[in-house]
Amino acid sequence: MVNVLCLFITSVILGVSVSAHIIAARRFDVMDPFYLITGLYFLVFVWAPCEWIKIGQTDYQGVEVMEYLPRGNTVFIIGYISYVLGGFFCKKNRRRAETALLDEDEQAKVFILRYALVLLIFSLFCSLTYFRLTGRSIMMMLSFGQFGADEPVTYKNTSLLFLSCFLRSAVPAILLLFAYRKQGRVSTYLCFSVVALISLSSGSRNTAILVILSPVIYHYVSTGTRPRKRTVLLGLFFLFVGVCIIGIFRQTMRAGTRIDLSVVDFDAMMKAFMYNVEIFFPFYNLTGMIPKEIHYHWGLGFLNILIQFIPHAIWENKPATLGKTAFEAMYGSSFGGSAYPNLGEFYYEFGILGTIVGMFIFGYITRKLYYRMLKTGDRLQLISYSIMFGYLFQFVCRGSISSWAIDIVFMFGPIWLLKMIVPRSKEYKHSRYDSRKLHRRCCWIADLSEDNL
Repeated sequence: MVNVLCLFITSVILGVSVSAHIIAARRFDVMDPFYLITGLYFLVFVWAPCEWIKIGQTDYQGVEVMEYLPRGNTVFIIGYISYVLGGFFCKKNRRRAETALLDEDEQAKVFILRYALVLLIFSLFCSLTYFRLTGRSIMMMLSFGQFGADEPVTYKNTSLLFLSCFLRSAVPAILLLFAYRKQGRVSTYLCFSVVALISLSSGSRNTAILVILSPVIYHYVSTGTRPRKRTVLLGLFFLFVGVCIIGIFRQTMRAGTRIDLSVVDFDAMMKAFMYNVEIFFPFYNLTGMIPKEIHYHWGLGFLNILIQFIPHAIWENKPATLGKTAFEAMYGSSFGGSAYPNLGEFYYEFGILGTIVGMFIFGYITRKLYYRMLKTGDRLQLISYSIMFGYLFQFVCRGSISSWAIDIVFMFGPIWLLKMIVPRSKEYKHSRYDSRKLHRRCCWIADLSEDNL
């Protein structure tokens, strides 16, 4: 009864916050990250626990989970309120953001397209090299497992795992081609299809979602249009199906074996979907065991950011990630790893105070990026926002500080590098002037021209 009451209170708080947000904004914008984040939290902390209560499941790997639900949802509610307050304290910039003149500079366009093509080729080369070194067939990946092996592949050279990270860089490369290449769209869509197939075949849910979703997001934010309700519902349906199919065949694709489409049915799809949203149980375990049985990590997870960039080929016995250490602490086994929502990372590091501060910053940053997206005319900025919006699926449901750092470097790093090396025109600097001053200057020039006539 207590668990049901806690879930009801959580759902009411989420519903009230959404209603208040719509009233304050005076509209519903599907591109506002607030609704996506709140929706994901609803699935993780309300819908999924309700499903567990309905089927009578209370434990995971021998550890009672549901007894920690009241404490876990209390921590979540505190964190979510902090997230809302972070967005509230982010003031909306009423002035139009600086607009780069990349759209009008043909030389810059040519450079960006070449840069995107080189980035795409390099990322695909590194990824395919890694897959070949680990024994997987390229034909298997391009055929989505239809030409896979009969027996699981024995992986070799796993120390070169860092090569697989370069597949993430294909996401900004594809978006750059979509944004700056108006002609030859057939080849652009071909590149998109290849990257999508490789992402799906590699079993990387995050990269696959980003490759497919980011171009759609970019289309709407760059044109200023918004999808219809029917389009949103249809998109959510296909996203649901895609996530379920990836979940069903993830381990099969990683093993390099041939997939069997006959195993796909509604029950298998729902099981795969539940696997992605049942991320509450490691979070509940954390809140129940910390600090009684598991000590706070006191920020050591942030040090893993630097460690993750060192390949296993150089440091074979480097320390395990926070997910593995948490799994060992909770379940007493070193064979496995835990993933948990993003606020779970904050709680593991600094407790309830870390949750409050971390979620407040999270709310502030996402709100700031949203306001900047609405005001900017820079396509590079819009590309970054499109990637960020799609990445929220991974960030919210499976937050990990070390993975954040890797994803930021390989997905956002190429865009930031491009911003630094692409020259800006003089007109771009003029956009910093106050609009009234610029208007007076234009009028003065016009009057001067009339006098000369």
